[in-house]
Amino acid sequence: MRRAFVGLVGLFVVTLCPSARGQAPSTRARAMLDEARFDEAVVAFDEVLDLRDGLEREDVLDALLGRATAHLALRDEAAAANDVALLLAIEPDVTLDRRHPPSLHRLVERARRTAPPPLVLHAAARGVAGGVEIEVAHEGARELVRAVEIHHDGGVGRWQSARSGRVAVRADAPVRYFVVAIGPGGAWLATSGTQDDPRYVAPERAVVLETEPEVETPRRRRWPVALGVIGGVLVAGAVVAIVATRGGDDRTALGRPREVIE
Repeated sequence: MRRAFVGLVGLFVVTLCPSARGQAPSTRARAMLDEARFDEAVVAFDEVLDLRDGLEREDVLDALLGRATAHLALRDEAAAANDVALLLAIEPDVTLDRRHPPSLHRLVERARRTAPPPLVLHAAARGVAGGVEIEVAHEGARELVRAVEIHHDGGVGRWQSARSGRVAVRADAPVRYFVVAIGPGGAWLATSGTQDDPRYVAPERAVVLETEPEVETPRRRRWPVALGVIGGVLVAGAVVAIVATRGGDDRTALGRPREVIE
C-alpha cells in the first residue's frame, strides 16, 4: 500500500514538474548551473548557443553569462574570458547584479579595458537604373554572427527580407530598408535602421532639362543695351557743352563730396 502511495505521488510530481529533458534548453542550462553541475551546465549552454531559432537577444546574453560563470567555477578562466569578450562585443554596456558571482564582476571589469571592437553593421545602398542595390557587412563578434539580413519594402510598402550580404531590388520609387545581424537561435544581435525608422534609397533616374531657344533672346536684349549707350553719349556731350559755355570757371571743378558739420 505504501509503495502504491509513493508511486502515485511520484507520478503526480512528474506530471506537474517537467523533467530536465523536457525543459527549454536555456531553462535546463540555468537549472544545472544553480545545482552546481558546472560541466553539464557548460554543455547545456553550448546547446543553447547552437540553436537555429527561438532565441531573443537577451537569451544570448544570459547564455554567455551563464557559461562564463560555469567556466569560472571550473577554474577555466581563459574560456570564461572568451565568453565575456563575446558578451561585450554585442553589449558593451552590460551590467551585472547580485546574482552573478564576484569573480565574474571582476572578469567583466578587466575585460572592458581590453575588449575588442563591438559588433558593427555597415550598410550601403545606391540607386541604379531600374531599381536599387543594398549591401551589408559586419565587423566584430564573428563567432556569434550566423548571418546578415536585409529587410526592404521594394518601394511599394510591403516588407520582405533576404539573408544575404547584397540584394538588387527592382523599383521605380524610393525604397525603405534596414539590416540585421542574426545570432544564435535567430536572435537579432544588432541592427542598422529599423522598420519604424528605416533608411531610404532612391532609384537612379535620368533628368531632362527643358531649355529655351537661344536664337531670339540675344536680339531682344541688344536694343536696350544700344539705346543705353547712345543715351549715355548724348548726356556726356551735353555736359561738355555746358562746361564750355561757362568759360572754364574753377568753381565748377569736380572734387570730393563736401563734409557738412552741424
